[in-house]
Amino acid sequence: MSVLGAGLGLALLAFFLWKSLSQRIFLLGLPFLMYMGESVFFDKVKIFWMPQRLGAATMIMVWLVVVWAVSMDLLLPRGERRRARRPFGPPLRLPEELVLGVLAALILVEIVVSVVRFGDTPSVLGQAAGWIYLLVGYLLVRGMVAMADTKDVIEFLDALVVVNTAAAVLYIAFQALNLPIYEGSVSRVVVFHGQTIVRGFAFYPQLQLLTLAVLFAKPRWNWAAPLILVVNIVAIALSYTRSWLLVALLVFGAVLLVRVLKARQLRLAARRLGAVTLLGVVVGAAVLLVLPTQSGYFISRLNAAQGPGGLSTESSFATRTSFIEATFRHVSDTDSLLGLGFPGPSQDQLLGAAGRWSADTLWVSVVYHLGLIGVGLFVAVFVAYLGRALLTALRSTGDEEYLGLVWLGVIAGTMMETFVSWSVVNPNRFPLGLWAFAFLAALPLAMKTDRSVVEASR
Repeated sequence: MSVLGAGLGLALLAFFLWKSLSQRIFLLGLPFLMYMGESVFFDKVKIFWMPQRLGAATMIMVWLVVVWAVSMDLLLPRGERRRARRPFGPPLRLPEELVLGVLAALILVEIVVSVVRFGDTPSVLGQAAGWIYLLVGYLLVRGMVAMADTKDVIEFLDALVVVNTAAAVLYIAFQALNLPIYEGSVSRVVVFHGQTIVRGFAFYPQLQLLTLAVLFAKPRWNWAAPLILVVNIVAIALSYTRSWLLVALLVFGAVLLVRVLKARQLRLAARRLGAVTLLGVVVGAAVLLVLPTQSGYFISRLNAAQGPGGLSTESSFATRTSFIEATFRHVSDTDSLLGLGFPGPSQDQLLGAAGRWSADTLWVSVVYHLGLIGVGLFVAVFVAYLGRALLTALRSTGDEEYLGLVWLGVIAGTMMETFVSWSVVNPNRFPLGLWAFAFLAALPLAMKTDRSVVEASR
């Protein structure tokens, strides 16, 4: 399997590099493959992860800078082409990027204050590196997307959906058939009705939000769309993750709501609702029939939140709530408004625990590092970008409407994901944490740019 895995990773790399010869945005496929990591065996392509001591986030950041520099003609310029005039994309977009700018300013202030407070600049910068990558990565992705035209952006997103679906097929084979596909350890092993059930989150397809949003937002389905949707729904079911089922429903609901609000699309909304409902029923029945034990386990998890007291007493929800409360109590001893900044392990005893807890909810990390002001700014960023996507979808037509719906679905799903994972502040994927927000911010220039204009401006 290791040989097959390395071969798949190299094949995907070759595809994106080949496409980038004519469509520069496909250079972004390289950091996205690193983002997807174990789910597509790209962790086996060792050249992109060396030196390993730098960590996954730093290596993704390095290669994101490289592909950005190539895309902007700062490296490997082509002929007489000029460098991009706007390497980070169009001018500031209000109000959403103003809010993000305030959040960036808060992070920088926290870094400076932490250096002064703890007197250990290397340690502070090491702890804050991921948050810096988050902001820099946003700018680099923004710049690359802005240099592409809309058709290339859509084709690139479709390619990511296909790659994610391939990862979903492998994940289904691993979860349902217990095939020894991956070499890493599973997150959890459960014995249910005498049968062993594994839960491997590291191998889960990493671009499920994008895949669902693209499929739900497409105005027309070809023969492959229902099949791709079925594969990804089955992958969600076999992750046994209740929150992902809710996320899928939320993404579909957000897209459907916009269709309903636009009267001319009521018929399309009704057809899509019927098609998705039918697929859901068929897939659900098939999984119950073919995988009765796995289905029973997932159903038992769904029922766990319906007992006395409802969701508030359900174990995982209660655990996440306790993590946030414990973090806030600890932070309140110093500064509940600004948080603790970026102390090192020797400077705060809760740092290690807060890092582990953040895997279950983004808000632990935000409260710990940025305090209540950071929480407010993160909420404002999500709301502002969600509003921009909604307005784009409502006020436009054609490709712009479609992309508005895609980012509406992705950002809405990401907002919900923050309550059950570290979401945009995943320590191994910091540089691409805000990638969907960057695509949305770059949309105005991409809509006005065709290939001839791009070539002339470089």
